[in-house]
Amino acid sequence: SLPGKRKAKKAPATSIVMKAGKGPRLKLWRSGIHKQLLTEPGAQLPFSYFTMHMEPGATSGGQLYQHSGNEAGLVLVGRLSLTVEDQNWLLGEGDSFFFASNKPHRFVNPSRGRTSVVMVHTPT
Repeated sequence: SLPGKRKAKKAPATSIVMKAGKGPRLKLWRSGIHKQLLTEPGAQLPFSYFTMHMEPGATSGGQLYQHSGNEAGLVLVGRLSLTVEDQNWLLGEGDSFFFASNKPHRFVNPSRGRTSVVMVHTPT
């Protein structure tokens, strides 16, 4: 190489980019619900970032549930019925939500097609 010129360094393998479909699938959460991680496994992040795919009629369960943290989502495809405490919303493509996960909640895909939601969960 020429004096004063530096060779371009090869970018180190990092978790900056996750190519479509390359993220690991998380274990089957509920029947008809699949989650795919959108970051490198083991990345030290203060949140979980994943896509939740729900088959027609899939539900997070018959009862409302709760856990620690906060969650937010954006419906990419399909429709999502979201219940938080005693309130219910029917969300469509482009609609988003945020709530404290310690509030009882439930997700349902009420449509005839697959629903996909980008989700972020932060622990507390």
